[in-house]
Amino acid sequence: MTGFVSKRLAAQAKLDDDDDIQTYQRPWVGLTEWEREAIAHACGAMGSEWLVFVEAVEKALKEKNR
Repeated sequence: MTGFVSKRLAAQAKLDDDDDIQTYQRPWVGLTEWEREAIAHACGAMGSEWLVFVEAVEKALKEKNR
């Protein structure tokens, strides 16, 4: 075995054995009221039903991404 290969194997073994590695999960960032209204306005649907729909979709996405 060459020195390069043995160093590479040692480094990989260290990574495999390291159980302190934690994955970072970004916190959920929802839409602001202004962003919801801007989306509704851009789609030409400013009724209150549209905003309720947007909030329901956002809630479902938040649950799915937990």
